[in-house]
Amino acid sequence: MSKSMSDFINCLIVSEDDLLCNGTQYHLADHKAKPEDALFWIYLCIYALLVLGAGLMSGLTIGLLSLDLLSLKVLCDSGTGETKRFAQRLFPIIKRHHWLLVTLLLGNAACVEAMPLFLDRVSDPVTAVLVSVTAVLFFGEVIPQALCTRYGLMIGYYCSP
Repeated sequence: MSKSMSDFINCLIVSEDDLLCNGTQYHLADHKAKPEDALFWIYLCIYALLVLGAGLMSGLTIGLLSLDLLSLKVLCDSGTGETKRFAQRLFPIIKRHHWLLVTLLLGNAACVEAMPLFLDRVSDPVTAVLVSVTAVLFFGEVIPQALCTRYGLMIGYYCSP
C-alpha cells in the first residue's frame, strides 16, 4: 500500500506552547494568570462580584419569598415611614412570586456556574474547588441568608430596581 502526501501530518513548532499542524494552530498549554498580570486581578474581581451576586440572589430568595402578602398589604396600608415605603415598592413584586422565584434562581445559577470559569484562570483545580466551596458556602449562602431573613424588606427595597 502506498502512502500519498495527504496521509502525512506536517507539524511545525511555532513557540514553546504553540504548534502548527497542516495549517491549523494548536495551543499546547493554557497559562494561568499570575499576580503580576492585570488579567489576574480582573478575574479575581469578576469572581468576587459573582460570589456577591450569587449571595444576593440566594439571600433575596429566602428574604423576599418568606414575606407574607397579607402582612405586606397591612404594612402598605398602615406601616410607618420607611417600612410603608419598602412594602409599597415590594408588594407588586412579591405578588408575582413565581416570576420572582424564577428570576432569583436564574440569577443565582448564572453566578454560581460562571464562578469556576474565572477562578480556573488564576489557580490550580484543587485550590479552585476549595476556594469556591468556601466562598459559596459563607458569602453565597450563609451570610446573605442570615442578613436577608432579618432585613429582607429593606434589602429587597434597595435591590428592587
